[in-house]
Amino acid sequence: MNVAIYVRVSTDQQAEKGYSIETQLKACRNYAYELCATHIEEYIDDGYSAEFIDRPQLTRLRAAIKAKQFNVIIFYDPDRMARNLMHQLIIAEEIDKSGAELKFVVVNYDQSPDGKFMFGIRGLLAQLEKEKIKERTMRGKRGKAAKGMVISDTKPFGYIFNPTTSNYVINEQEATIIRMI
Repeated sequence: MNVAIYVRVSTDQQAEKGYSIETQLKACRNYAYELCATHIEEYIDDGYSAEFIDRPQLTRLRAAIKAKQFNVIIFYDPDRMARNLMHQLIIAEEIDKSGAELKFVVVNYDQSPDGKFMFGIRGLLAQLEKEKIKERTMRGKRGKAAKGMVISDTKPFGYIFNPTTSNYVINEQEATIIRMI
């Protein structure tokens, strides 16, 4: 049985949920072995948000699914697949059309009407969580900006970012060059 495993993290999600590529892979591999996999291929998107369907390894996996290379496709959790319900439904339909079986490590998924309903609900919850993460991140950035703090270190020449104060301090060595200019 040919099995594909897809895992991904983005910096925000790794920090928020404690996901890591290694823990997802281990759990997905164990599940594949329980299913008696004879061949496992891994697709890993490290640092890609599930907000977008266009991710390098997911795109590669979708092409392999279309070519009917796998019997089973394993994701750790539906939100590792996508955080947009429409994207989840598109990918699930592609898997279904290929004749492969969609599996998740942390949730039971079946093709029954109830299973599809629960999959949709989980997709909506993942989308809600994505929006809440975005809102909290923007609120934090606005709060820092209101206090006169730097939101992200763009590394301007002549300055060094001080992470303790979230401000720039003059880099005297580079400042000498700027003064000469």
